[in-house]
Amino acid sequence: MQGLFNIRNLWRLAPYAFFCALMVGGAQAVAQDEVRFQRSNHLISDLDTALSVYRDVLGLKLVAVRALPKGGYAYELFQLPAEADLRFAVLSSDSQSNILALTEVKNTSFFEAGGQSALSRVGIVLEVQDFDGVIARAKTAGLTMFAENAFTTSDGGAGRQQGLLDFDHNLIVIYQIIK
Repeated sequence: MQGLFNIRNLWRLAPYAFFCALMVGGAQAVAQDEVRFQRSNHLISDLDTALSVYRDVLGLKLVAVRALPKGGYAYELFQLPAEADLRFAVLSSDSQSNILALTEVKNTSFFEAGGQSALSRVGIVLEVQDFDGVIARAKTAGLTMFAENAFTTSDGGAGRQQGLLDFDHNLIVIYQIIK
């Protein structure tokens, strides 16, 4: 064929192909972008102790710390008593900003009420590059550790994972994919 469908003329169809792909997949792509994960927020009893885990053991970077106003929205969201004092910290990794928040709850029996301190309130899963280093630092810090577990990825790869608890019993699972 010498017309439009000649192999040498296919580049002329590229804008139309792009437009059709956008029309067909565009709505789906927009729908997928409507929700973006901002960060996880952990309630903790002591910010300095928590930073010794999330900054010093896991290697996250402290972005900011600030006191939260009495009676602010966090009190309603987390159903905290009015007498509680709150401090808020945000942490980032080298490649992702503001991925974790820590909210310190002071001057209340929130963590002791009904034996709740022994329960994990939140769990996060983090891929780490220095798996053995994180485990060594976690052990040195005296964190509660679960046994290491091997796993297979959906594409047949291999990985290792291990759970640990911060000092407020929040679950952290770290993993590393082994090529």
